[in-house]
Amino acid sequence: MMRHAALAVSLIALATSPALAEHHEEQDRAESFAELPYWPGYWVSELQAGTLIGGHNPALIEARETGQPIPDFMRLNGASAPWTEEGRQRRIDVRAGARGRKSTGWGFPMMMNAATPLQIIITPEQVTIINAYNEARYIYTDGRPMPDELDMWPTTYGTSVGHWEGDTLVVETRMVTTPSDFFHGAPPFSEEAVYHERITLEGDRLVSRMVIEDPVTLSEPWEVEVAFVRDEGFDRMIQFDWDNDRTGFDGNFNTIEMPGADGTAMLLPAIDGVVDASAAWEIAWSGPMTADGMSVTPEGHLLFAQEQSNAIWRLTPDGQAFVEYPYVLGAGAVSVAHDGSVLAIERGCTDPGLNSLTCDQPSTLVQLGEERRIIADAFDDGSSLGRLNDVHADGRGGAWVTQGALHHIAADGSVSTVYTPEAFTNGVTTSPDGSTLYVTDMRTIVAFDLDAQGNASNQRVFATLSQDTQGFGGDGLAVDAEGRLYVTGDAGIYVFAPDGTELGVIPIPRRAITLAFAGTDRSTLYVGAMGARTPEGEDWTTPEGVRNVAMTVYKLPVLTAGPR
Repeated sequence: MMRHAALAVSLIALATSPALAEHHEEQDRAESFAELPYWPGYWVSELQAGTLIGGHNPALIEARETGQPIPDFMRLNGASAPWTEEGRQRRIDVRAGARGRKSTGWGFPMMMNAATPLQIIITPEQVTIINAYNEARYIYTDGRPMPDELDMWPTTYGTSVGHWEGDTLVVETRMVTTPSDFFHGAPPFSEEAVYHERITLEGDRLVSRMVIEDPVTLSEPWEVEVAFVRDEGFDRMIQFDWDNDRTGFDGNFNTIEMPGADGTAMLLPAIDGVVDASAAWEIAWSGPMTADGMSVTPEGHLLFAQEQSNAIWRLTPDGQAFVEYPYVLGAGAVSVAHDGSVLAIERGCTDPGLNSLTCDQPSTLVQLGEERRIIADAFDDGSSLGRLNDVHADGRGGAWVTQGALHHIAADGSVSTVYTPEAFTNGVTTSPDGSTLYVTDMRTIVAFDLDAQGNASNQRVFATLSQDTQGFGGDGLAVDAEGRLYVTGDAGIYVFAPDGTELGVIPIPRRAITLAFAGTDRSTLYVGAMGARTPEGEDWTTPEGVRNVAMTVYKLPVLTAGPR
């Protein structure tokens, strides 16, 4: 009898022992796992599936070949959102200020609409979504409520709390800040925005239905749906950053260059009357500072602006480079008029890389030469011109300039707004005969008729950058003597006929942002592109936190010529 009592006591002790309790917890957790959905693999936005390194994908190629509208690849960027006036202005300002800057990631909500594959890890306590930029989004599903507002602060990914309704993940996200160091194409909602998501697997598609409410930037709740499919060609998560970016283009497909290669040995498509398939890019200049806002002198020498050295440089056809106009504070762009006069924009101390430097000189439009003069340094109401972007001389002592919108500055300094964009303006130029004005509006090129006094009318969409699905769209513009328009984009140099027909895209080793025809007969196309390599063949890099503005100037012999 005593043995039976002892055995009973032993069994009770065993049942209440820490080891057995831990065993039960593990068993309960295993059962919890068994009840959860399982979404293995690497997921990419449905319309981004099959995207190659440079942003080309089958859906885009099919649309171009069949003449169908370009699909809305980046639905979450806000192009179709019901913006308030505040929201619309924020979107213009954010995109204008992001010019040429590479992203360090996507942030929320854009990471849910990227070509970058996602991996979704589901546990009973949380769902973790990661991508190749080392970004991680944590969705807590352990039953906790949304934290008190005083216990949260704005971050790039916000705070996400969710729960499961069957196989549907229901998520609420708050306190998302507009990404500034992350993806510059993100919609600039306010920190009051609330994001509601319902994510579920429907067949082979993972569908996310999102409703965004923001009393500051949206006039009504915005509903948007994004679907994902498994990226079958992606067998592992490869960490990506701009230091290991070795993308190239062989004329048909994006490729990965060998380390140290300058990327100039690429196949180019033949474009009738423009470029021969046997042509090849050459490096004409490279350095750790910018080579932007290009123009050409009457002698055929290339001019480019270098903001960091406060100078306008001259590059001769035989490769000699020297400072033509020094002491141009924050030189951003240069334009040579038909009479040889030279206009430039001074950005003052607005370079984002000059974090600790301040000065009180505003942005200006200046005339350079033996006698310098400031044409304008403010709008007619006295407000600052802001960080001026590009410039194109009008031949009457004034110029068109871009800064968010497109403005015209007359020779007497008066400023008028010509065009308020849907996104933001960048490059600006005119046709060889001066009868047409062109300006970029992200991936759209807008054209106007010009009368003899330079007044613009008949605004219209001239062309779209059909192969650019992300990034900041069109940047530099140039025309040849035949009236063709050349536009720098993510895919390369777009070439359009005078009627807007796309004639082809010339790939280039790096992301191009400016271009001009130069040389004695103007038959060499010079292009300024982001990034450079050292004489030892290594990529030029900067310490963490220091803005990398290195650029390379490439040149290409062409079958056409620029205007004289």
